[in-house]
Amino acid sequence: MQGLCQCCGGVFEARRRDAKFCSDNCRKRARRKSEVAVSEHPPVTGLVEVVRQELRRAGKELTPAGQQALIVADRMTVPQETGSSISALSKELTALLALAVGKAAAPASTTDEVKAKRDEKRTRAQARSSAR
Repeated sequence: MQGLCQCCGGVFEARRRDAKFCSDNCRKRARRKSEVAVSEHPPVTGLVEVVRQELRRAGKELTPAGQQALIVADRMTVPQETGSSISALSKELTALLALAVGKAAAPASTTDEVKAKRDEKRTRAQARSSAR
């Protein structure tokens, strides 16, 4: 019996009458799409406008950094983005706004500080062990 995949639209040989997908990959992809569509959080509204206003105030809306900041702000409003990607995009937006507007660079994140301290400890420990 022939079936039509609800994910990719391909024709496949169905093993059951109620088969909906041609493969496990399509089944998983369709499930993930439906999970993303039912997002717990509504999309962020107004972020792009706030960024645009900040850039206009500084007269930097049409600069390359200003345009990149707008693109990143727009991407942050996409409901399919995950928490980790939103975090990375947020850091990037902060850095781009600082670059475009000419303010001082954003402070390093707490994670960066912890990593720096860890690396410093490792360096000291290696120095001590090699001195013995």
